[in-house]
Amino acid sequence: MAKEYESKLVKAIERSASLRTTVPLPIVAVLGLEEGDTMAWAFEPGSIEVTVRKKPSSKSSKRS
Repeated sequence: MAKEYESKLVKAIERSASLRTTVPLPIVAVLGLEEGDTMAWAFEPGSIEVTVRKKPSSKSSKRS
C-alpha cells in the first residue's frame, strides 16, 4: 500500500508564481536524496496524479 505524506507549498520568490515545498524525511531516506540533487516532476495533462523521480545531480554523477 502506498504511503502518503503532505508538505506545505510556499512562494519560491516574491515576484514569481513558482512554489517550493519540503520533501518529507521518509522520502528523502528512501530515495537517498541529498542537497543539490535534482527532482524530476512528471504529470499527464488532465490527471491529478504526479510522478516524482530522482535524477542524478552533477554532484551525484561525480561520486560514481
